Amino acid sequence: TFARVAALQNHAAFDAGNPNKVRALLFTFTANVRNFHAGDGESYRWAADQIKALDATNPQVASGLAKTLADWRRFDAERGVRMRAALETLSAGDLSNDVREVVAKSLQPSEA
Repeated sequence: TFARVAALQNHAAFDAGNPNKVRALLFTFTANVRNFHAGDGESYRWAADQIKALDATNPQVASGLAKTLADWRRFDAERGVRMRAALETLSAGDLSNDVREVVAKSLQPSEA
């Protein structure tokens, strides 16, 4: 599924500048628990790349996509570590206020 989503991003009908098309493809994939959360963590790195790219043109959509990584504490340790690593990668870059807020809040220590 991941390879197919990546290939669909190159399809003529996909337009990364169209928020509806971004949501239809990227957000739908991130909602696919089985495939987005595959054990190798490749999807999390991909999501971070997509967030970074979208942030330059549409920070609101990018911040929505960043929220798909924000619940990293709800997952098993292996997936949580990989999701957090993707967020930390994002936090090290130049982000819009929208994305920075989501990333920063998700990386704050949990209230135990």
